[in-house]
Amino acid sequence: MPRQKSGTFDQMEYIKQYNNQHIKYRKLSLNVSKEEDNRVLEWLDAQPDGISSYLKRLIQEDMQRRA
Repeated sequence: MPRQKSGTFDQMEYIKQYNNQHIKYRKLSLNVSKEEDNRVLEWLDAQPDGISSYLKRLIQEDMQRRA
């Protein structure tokens, strides 16, 4: 739950501006009708460090192999 406004500071607006300036999103579509996509989805959901951390690590490992 966001903090209440304190004076002129709006925390929600700050977070919105920060995300617009610093965060980039990429979308991955998985078709739940396909068994292969369901296995990928289950695997991603089971990662203890989270999906983003897991994907970043895989990409970095791939980048190192290709360098």
